[in-house]
Amino acid sequence: GLGHNDYGAFYTTTTFTAAAANTAYPITWSNVVAESHVTRDDTNTSRIYFDHAATYQIDFSAELLSSNSSAKSIYIFPRINGTDIPYSTIVHSISDNNASMTVSRSGIFTVDAGDYLEAVYAVTDTALTIQGSAATAFAPAAPSATLMVTEVRI
Repeated sequence: GLGHNDYGAFYTTTTFTAAAANTAYPITWSNVVAESHVTRDDTNTSRIYFDHAATYQIDFSAELLSSNSSAKSIYIFPRINGTDIPYSTIVHSISDNNASMTVSRSGIFTVDAGDYLEAVYAVTDTALTIQGSAATAFAPAAPSATLMVTEVRI
């Protein structure tokens, strides 16, 4: 079909530090770049709602920072209406102190009108955080995580 050209673009500058290891926490989206029928809930900012039933490409990225030299892993995955999506997890391990890196994943999801999406993370060691970086004299600040949602035509 022709679709609705729905989209949403969101980012956060929040530093996410898990209160406990091996526990899933939602990522909240502090900033809306653009919304058209894919909208952030202003009360529960971890939830991205879909106005139309359709198929969407979801692009996610996060900046990770390790603050100790122990081996540790992060698990990041989507939930739709509170249900984990099978075979969708990003798993990454870091063992160096002060090491940072970006992880990303894209996926295709079909949703119904009124469904909501959340990005969730868990770590094996609370010294692994999702954290952006400050602006420098030569580069702008980096968000801690980004989420882009674009309707696709299949």
